[in-house]
Amino acid sequence: IVAKGIVNRPSRLLGSDGQVRRDLSYLFGRHDDQWYLRQFPADGAKLTGEISPQYFFLPEEQIARIAQLLPGCKILISLRDPVGWIWSFARMVMKYGSFGRFGTLENFVAARLEGKSFAGSIMMWQSYFGTDHVKVLIYDDLCNEPWSYYTDICAFLGIEPDPTRKALVSQKVNAGQGGLIDPDQAAFIRRAARSQME
Repeated sequence: IVAKGIVNRPSRLLGSDGQVRRDLSYLFGRHDDQWYLRQFPADGAKLTGEISPQYFFLPEEQIARIAQLLPGCKILISLRDPVGWIWSFARMVMKYGSFGRFGTLENFVAARLEGKSFAGSIMMWQSYFGTDHVKVLIYDDLCNEPWSYYTDICAFLGIEPDPTRKALVSQKVNAGQGGLIDPDQAAFIRRAARSQME
């Protein structure tokens, strides 16, 4: 993809947008604390951030490190029903018709849940950033009332909602493809996740 971008638009490598240069830096550059901090340039006119479903269950030492590097940042946690959360990951693994190295749904679910606690992770983030800097949201609210979900985030971040984005906020992005969950599979996942939902 990077090579194709250079061939199609060679000016991008050194051009004003610099996207290919950033891609190359991300893929092949040295990833230390200073590199990470450069991804969030100080600019009083805008907020910067990143998103990943992998952050929520980071081990304590990594959360502590983020707090040390970016002590004033705000944390947004969007919780999803564990069945939907696990099935979303399962669909990605099953793109080619199987569970890959996991072999079965049972093994996949066990791997996703091993050592994880939803309540414990929330408390961990709150212990390092404070309850006033950690906002817990519910994914169902995004699906049912996207504008309210968006304005709630804006209030937490201390910014004004942009009315021109109302239609955009309601659009789905990066939606998964197919793969409706079987009721028996859903029941199995819910039983496996029950202890983690407390």
